[in-house]
Amino acid sequence: MKSSVRAVRLVAVLGLACAGGLRAQSTSYPGSGNGRMYLGTFDKDVYVLSEATGRVVDKIPLRTGIPRSITLNHDKTRFYVLNVDRERVEVVDIASKKTLDVFTMSEGNEKVRIWSFEVSPDETKAIFVIRRYRRLADHWDVGDLELVLYDLKAHEIARTLPWPGGEEEFFPSLFFSPDGRWLYYAGDEIKVFDAKTFEELDQWDYGRTLDEGMGVLHFRFSGSPYDPDGSYTNLFRTTDPATGRDLMGIARVDLADRRLVSFAVTGPASGLRFTLGPHGRGYGLHNEVGDYQLWTFDLESGRVTNRTSIQGRPRMRLEASSNGKYLYVWQAGNTIDLLNPKTGEYVHTIQLDADGTTGLVVIPAGRSGTSR
Repeated sequence: MKSSVRAVRLVAVLGLACAGGLRAQSTSYPGSGNGRMYLGTFDKDVYVLSEATGRVVDKIPLRTGIPRSITLNHDKTRFYVLNVDRERVEVVDIASKKTLDVFTMSEGNEKVRIWSFEVSPDETKAIFVIRRYRRLADHWDVGDLELVLYDLKAHEIARTLPWPGGEEEFFPSLFFSPDGRWLYYAGDEIKVFDAKTFEELDQWDYGRTLDEGMGVLHFRFSGSPYDPDGSYTNLFRTTDPATGRDLMGIARVDLADRRLVSFAVTGPASGLRFTLGPHGRGYGLHNEVGDYQLWTFDLESGRVTNRTSIQGRPRMRLEASSNGKYLYVWQAGNTIDLLNPKTGEYVHTIQLDADGTTGLVVIPAGRSGTSR
């Protein structure tokens, strides 16, 4: 009986330590930059945190309830917030913390759920991936995934678009050029469409831009405030045709000029979640129970400069602070942990009043309203 009681107490202590972050104890907050952090929560708010103090300095109340995701517009002045039931989108002005618009495609006995979307730079239109659910007398009729052009001013679907890759996708890699003239689709190759007519104008087989004999490049296009407009930096994978080995590297792709700006093979492939930071650094998180690792990449030399084991948590996501001195680790809880990117050592835990439900958005000071 005593052994059972001790075991229960041990489990409770370990559970509290895990909920509190990577460590149960915490040091004084070191200051991680002059920007702002934004995180949607179960409180039906977007929390605004100061990087300088690590404290919640404001809360943006949401009309649509618990947020599922928050997406920045092109010039980083507004959020497009998708609520947890995936039916409603709320447009929020960051500076005034006020809701500018709310819209839904659901109507009557038909629910329309939104799976992913991309807003044009001028914010007159957006591309949505949707699925319709019609309530009938004795069952729900579930429709196919649709790709639609939505008029943000008129609040209506302007037209249904053909799938660029020929197959339905919940999260297609679709994005507008910085000037809004082109729409890119990144599949096995890049397809370029006129953003007004959606006529296909060009194709770029970017996967075969590596040196001959190095295999096909597999690259994920994801935006970062530290990338120039129209450029994307991320990890890539390729398979050596001669040996059959899966290799990993880091590359920067410029879509405007259709060129591979730089690339470097860093070694055997490893499952990493990548984030780009300031000062020419990138970071990878290997998130496997019992084998948590932090990788640091130097973009100029194309080398892995540090690879260290860290004390992890079952679910982790990673973002860099605006001064580049710390990394934020969070997800599935009410804490944000700070790590030293050079050593992987725990530094501090920010404790919140509510669990987060969205990605953590970091906007460096002076970056808002300057991209367009």
